[in-house]
Amino acid sequence: MKTQRPLILILLLIGSAFVQQSCEKIEDAISFGFNIRNDFTLPPNIPINTPFNLPGIPMDYNADGTFEQNNTKAELVKEIKLDYFKLTITEPVGQDFTFVKDVELKLNKDGVGEKLIAWKYDVSEDVGQVLDLEVTPDALDAYLKSNEGLTMSLRVTTDKLTTKEVKISSDIRVRVKADLFD
Repeated sequence: MKTQRPLILILLLIGSAFVQQSCEKIEDAISFGFNIRNDFTLPPNIPINTPFNLPGIPMDYNADGTFEQNNTKAELVKEIKLDYFKLTITEPVGQDFTFVKDVELKLNKDGVGEKLIAWKYDVSEDVGQVLDLEVTPDALDAYLKSNEGLTMSLRVTTDKLTTKEVKISSDIRVRVKADLFD
């Protein structure tokens, strides 16, 4: 009997390691992230210290395909939240965000309405070509379960004049919690 105790203990440890790995795989399968990338252009000579609105920027991503790749579907999504929202200047070369004083980004969806999702106020003078925005802690399921009728709008206030178009790429990282396919 005493010689079986170490063997039983070893088997229990091995069994608990398999159970722990299985639980981690289930968690990974129902929690995943994906990125949404869009490009837009700010016109030159936006009035200084006057908010400028750029509405109707399409949100282009394949929600159904993304959910399917992760073994779920829109009906099984429990929560979608933002991890981060970044803006990057792609043109003109060498341009940075020092001309921006404040920026706000909103999502708008047919039948749901408009919601502020990301912002940055009093942009620092030492900012570069990438601007990391503050993001809402709120769940955005109603907006991001599908991309039908979904647009983004930008409200920017400048404190310096720009004489050229500024091309910007947005990178949004979202985190999804969902049930698996049955």
